[in-house]
Order: sequence, then C-alpha cells, then structure tokens
Amino acid sequence: MNYLRKNPAVASFLRNDIGVFNMVLSAVTIAEIQQGATNRENLLQINRLLKQYIVLPIEYHISNIFTNLVQKYVLSHDTDIGDTFVAATSLHYQLPLLTMNYKHYKHIPNLQLIKHTLKPLQGGNPFRLI
Repeated sequence: MNYLRKNPAVASFLRNDIGVFNMVLSAVTIAEIQQGATNRENLLQINRLLKQYIVLPIEYHISNIFTNLVQKYVLSHDTDIGDTFVAATSLHYQLPLLTMNYKHYKHIPNLQLIKHTLKPLQGGNPFRLI
C-alpha cells in the first residue's frame, strides 16, 4: 500500500481529498497490508497505523457475492482472490473503491471506482481501500 510506503501524493490525497475518517478497509485489505511487513517492528508499526480505520467484517452475503464474481470472471479476467473479495465487500456495503489497479476491477458491474490521478512509487505495490 503506497500510503504505508510514504508516498507523499497518496498520503495527501487520502488526508485531504478522502479524509481518514471517510475510509474503511476490508478484512482482506488489512491482511494483505500486514502480509507486507518486513519484520516484527514493522508489523507493529503497521498495526498501529491500521487501528485508526474501521475494518469491515466478512459476512455471509459478501461470501455469496465473492463466489458469484469468481464464477463469472475466473476464466475471462483471471480474477485475483484478494481483489475479488475486496470488490465483493465494496458491492455489499455499496461503498466506492479506491484503487490504482483499475484493470482489476473495471469489468465488474455496479462497482463504483474512485477516480484519481495517483501513481504508485517506483517498485511499490498498488493500493486499494475498502
């Protein structure tokens, strides 16, 4: 997640255009961010940062949406499990999704993507929030 990598443009966008109190994260997004930890201290820092966000739980209806999306797009779009679960969460809660990977989501009907002009840091992993 570029915000955690200290990308000033992303940090500014999240702080000024979105607002920290307007952001929620899926449980899958939390796990993926934690998976990027390089050591115990880094994981503790990440967890301290993540405490400021509301984490959306995985619910039965999200699982249904998720499996339907996988069934529909696994062959045509080579769906990623994490991306698809985040999309299902966004659809369930009817929340817009902020991502730098539009191509991973643009084929999903009714999924609202937040428009922006942000670019990932060189060599950095793209981010998504929901």
